[in-house]
Parts: sequence; C-alpha cells; structure tokens
Amino acid sequence: MKKFKRCMFIDRIRRKLVYVCLGSMLLLSACGEQNTDDLSENQIEEYLGTSVPELIDYKQFIEKQSNGEAYLIVETDFSLLKIGDRGFYPVYVGEQWDDHRVNWEWFYVSEQMDEILWYDLVNDEYYSLEEWRNSKEYRTLDDCLTIMEKSYEQQENGLMRLM
Repeated sequence: MKKFKRCMFIDRIRRKLVYVCLGSMLLLSACGEQNTDDLSENQIEEYLGTSVPELIDYKQFIEKQSNGEAYLIVETDFSLLKIGDRGFYPVYVGEQWDDHRVNWEWFYVSEQMDEILWYDLVNDEYYSLEEWRNSKEYRTLDDCLTIMEKSYEQQENGLMRLM
C-alpha cells in the first residue's frame, strides 16, 4: 500500500511538471559525459525526450483525445537490466488516467546514456530506435486516429446490432 501511495503522490507531481518537462526537453542538450552513479530520473527522461521527439506528439494526442482527462506519463525504473553486455534502465511511457494507465511504449536507456532501445512487449525483443521507426510496430498519430475511429465504428455497429 505504501508503494501505491508513493506512486500516486509522484504521479500528481508529474502531472504538474509534465508540461514543463516535455516542452523543454527538446531545448536541452546533453552536457559532456555523465557520471552514471549520479544519473537522475530527470536526466534519463530528458535524454529520452530529446532522442524520441514522438513523445511530444504522444502527449498532445493523449491530452486532445481525452479532453484533458489523461496525460502522458514517463517513469524510469532504476533497476538496471543487462541486455547483451550493457546495462539499461527501463522507462515506461504511457497514458495516465485517474483510475488506470494505458501502456504506450517501453524504452531502455543505457547507463552511459548513449543508446536507447525500444522494447517489443509482444515478441519480447529489443530494437534500436532506427529499427523501431522502420518496423510495422511503429505507430504514427495518424495510425492512432485510424485505430480509434475503427474502434468507435465497431462499438457503434455492435450497439446497433443489439437494438
């Protein structure tokens, strides 16, 4: 229960800061070499935001489609995961609602902050950002809108059949 309360507190703080952080990420640049012992969540998330500008689009899409009821959440897990011979920090990207979350992406940021991998949850595989962007799993906002429209149509058709 303590962990849940901590997460809710952190989520409330993030909700207030997400606009500032995501908006400014593209303006920030990496400053020389990083001491990985002193990596903070903000440093990892800023590096991710700079390397994955799609997050800005995700943020705007979520806010618009939810009428401001949901927001983008970016959350770093500091349990280092070995992929190959390197250490990576998992970073969750999702849609936060008052009562639930919707998974969008999982990224893995190297402890040296010089590589980002995208995680394919279905196939349990890791891809470089370039491989991810060229894969069929990569979704643009147009793809998201198309999926939503089809989902709404299916719901409406289902309701019409019930009547």
